[in-house]
Amino acid sequence: MPSLAGSLRRSARDHPILAFLAVSFAASWAYGLVFLRFVDPVVEYPLSQILSLPFAWGPLVGAVAVTAATSDTSVRAWLRETVDFSVPLRWLALAFLLPVAVQDLPDLLLAASGEPVVLAGVGPAQYVLVFGFTLFAGGALEEFGWRAFMQDRLQARWSALTAAVAVGVAWALWHLPLHAAGYTFADDSFLLFTVYLVGLSVVLAWLFNSTAGVLPVMVLHAAHNMPGVLAPAPSAEPLSVLDSAIPVLAGVWLALGAVLVFIYGADTLTAAGRSSSQEPASGD
Repeated sequence: MPSLAGSLRRSARDHPILAFLAVSFAASWAYGLVFLRFVDPVVEYPLSQILSLPFAWGPLVGAVAVTAATSDTSVRAWLRETVDFSVPLRWLALAFLLPVAVQDLPDLLLAASGEPVVLAGVGPAQYVLVFGFTLFAGGALEEFGWRAFMQDRLQARWSALTAAVAVGVAWALWHLPLHAAGYTFADDSFLLFTVYLVGLSVVLAWLFNSTAGVLPVMVLHAAHNMPGVLAPAPSAEPLSVLDSAIPVLAGVWLALGAVLVFIYGADTLTAAGRSSSQEPASGD
């Protein structure tokens, strides 16, 4: 009689994407429900930021677990292949600067309308702290799952654009407990949040396919999570269109994604051709 472990391993081999999603969601949501039971993420800031970090590890856990169960290569070898430190510095600079510019766009639009804006008053140490925590212990670690595992496998059988949209939807659904608890873009609808992440996912897919390994998308993710550089001055009159920045930012990420699709094509999202290291997966 087949063992439970053997059956799970065969199921993971037959349906690696579903297995990855199941482990990722289970790991993150199980921790998230406990975290939200005992911590108010809005009131107990910044402690809640630190305590929420394990929620972000779910996609990494899912990718590692399914790779260990289904691949002939070891997890260590997969991680070595996934993290390439030889990526050109210009790509890392672009990955860092792009989200910083996009996140401040609503304040730049406010300034363009004639209203005063000021520096956000965040010290350099806080930028370094948030970026470092996100890169080495927080949300950037999700990229081992979303891009290095799911995007890479899906685009072996689908176009890179279709894979990126699927990853973006899964990424948004994975955030659902935090969004419902008022922790992630709580002032905006979940549909709008999903659109935002789908646009961002297309840009991340382009960056992942255009570079070597997961490091550039981790840098973009970490820079995306940093506080903004600009803020409206106390005397500024807000624009009605900027009552919420998320519609503007969602539109920008979607527009950037559309431009990249136009330039590089939906099939690969890169001038270098498809970079997937996986054979087409069956059953997902």
